[in-house]
Amino acid sequence: MLRLATIAAAGVTALTLLSGNACNPDPPGEPAGTYAVQGTLVENTCGPGVAAVPDPLSFNAELRVDPDGPVYWRRAGRPIVTGVAKGNAYQFQSRGSYPISGVEQCTLSENNDLTFTVEGAEAADRDAGAGAGTTLSGKLVTLFAASSGSDCRRLLAVNGGPWLALPCQVTYTLDGKPTSGF
Repeated sequence: MLRLATIAAAGVTALTLLSGNACNPDPPGEPAGTYAVQGTLVENTCGPGVAAVPDPLSFNAELRVDPDGPVYWRRAGRPIVTGVAKGNAYQFQSRGSYPISGVEQCTLSENNDLTFTVEGAEAADRDAGAGAGTTLSGKLVTLFAASSGSDCRRLLAVNGGPWLALPCQVTYTLDGKPTSGF
C-alpha cells in the first residue's frame, strides 16, 4: 500500500519543470523553438522503484523569449517556467512541495534545475522568434528531500518503501531536436 501511495504522489511530482496545471492559454514571449526532448538518466540516488524517476524521460517543449527580458519553458498542459538566457545558454529553476498520500505527516520538497544550450541558429534569430536552433543539449537535476518538519521515514527502503535515501538526487542529460508542436 505504501508503494502505491508513493507512486501516486510521486506521479504528481514527475519533475516539476515537466508537470503542473493547464491554465495559461496565452503564454508570454515569442516562440523561439519547439523541441522533442529525450532525457537519459545518468544519476539516481533515490532508487529504481521511485515512480517520479522515469527512464528514459521524453517530452515536447517550447522555448519562448521576451525581447525585453526573461525566457520561458513551456509544455502543453503544464505551467510555464520563467528563466534566464545568456547567449545560447538557458537556465530554469522551480521549487515545490507535495504531501505524500497515505503517509501521514510526510511532505516531499522537489528542487529542479534545468540548463541547456541551443545550437544551430543565430541567437538574434531565436530572440526575434524567427526559428529554432537545430539541437538542444543540457541537463536536468532534481533534488528530493523531506520538507522541514516532515516524517518521511516510511518512504525509505529500509522501512519497506521504494526510496533508497532522502534527500536524493536525479540527473538527466537532455537532447532535443526541433519538432512541429507539442
